[in-house]
Amino acid sequence: MSLCVKEIVPAAVSTTAMSVVLYLAGIWLEQRQWPAGAKLVALILAGALVYCGTAFALFGKRLSRYIRFLRGLRNGQENSAEALNVA
Repeated sequence: MSLCVKEIVPAAVSTTAMSVVLYLAGIWLEQRQWPAGAKLVALILAGALVYCGTAFALFGKRLSRYIRFLRGLRNGQENSAEALNVA
């Protein structure tokens, strides 16, 4: 698998999971007599939780490398690129 495809997989898998959950939640929310604002907030929270949960549950090790890299850049560390350890 090429490097570009490997880098897109976490976002694609998380987006797919989020889309399925939001579709099902939308169907479920249509049957409820909630205000539109409450439905919107529920969908936003569900989407964020599913996306982040899926990303960290399946790709947590890889994402933690990116977080270390970005923290290193923010703190001015010169060797922060080594934190990615892309192989």
